[in-house]
Amino acid sequence: MKWLPDLTHSNGVGDKLRIGVAVWSGYDLRLLDLVNDAHPTGVVVEVFNIDEAFAAGVMEQYLPGSGEVLQVPAAGYWVGGQLKETATGYDARQLVGRVIGFDPQLALQRPAVTAH
Repeated sequence: MKWLPDLTHSNGVGDKLRIGVAVWSGYDLRLLDLVNDAHPTGVVVEVFNIDEAFAAGVMEQYLPGSGEVLQVPAAGYWVGGQLKETATGYDARQLVGRVIGFDPQLALQRPAVTAH
C-alpha cells in the first residue's frame, strides 16, 4: 500500500485499487489493516486522505466520476489502466473486500481496543 501525496503519476496500465479514507475513522483504519494483512498481489493499492482531497479540491482527480461522496471510505478500481468501478461507504467496503479477497464484513467490526 502506498499513500498518494500528489497526482504527478500516471494511472499506468495495470490493475489498481485506490482507497480514500477518513483518518479519524476507526472503521476506515480497520479496513486498511485488513488490506495490509491480506498482502494483495496483482493489484496496486493506493490510499489517500479523503479530507485532504476534499480540502484541496482534487477528489474528482483521485476518483473520477465518484460524484458527491457522502460516506467514507471511497474506492475506485482500475483494470488494465481503465477505471471500472467507483463506490462509497458500504459499497466501497464491499468493493475493496472483493478485489483484495477478504470478507468485507470484517471491516465493520468494532476496532480492537489495546491497552497502553
